[in-house]
Amino acid sequence: MLEEFDKDENAYKEFVKRIAVGIAQDNEIKILVLNSVIKDVATKNDIDNVRKEVDNLRKELKA
Repeated sequence: MLEEFDKDENAYKEFVKRIAVGIAQDNEIKILVLNSVIKDVATKNDIDNVRKEVDNLRKELKA
């Protein structure tokens, strides 16, 4: 099957579309995917902390 996808880009795209639809329709699979992806998402708090660190570094460099 993988070899066929290497040879036929249209077959690969169709397979990916069907997988995406299957994920979207199955709540259990959606939750599994979201739980695995959410680990890599930065929160607003994370971004605020990075901003503070950058501001502190700027102040140190100016001093």
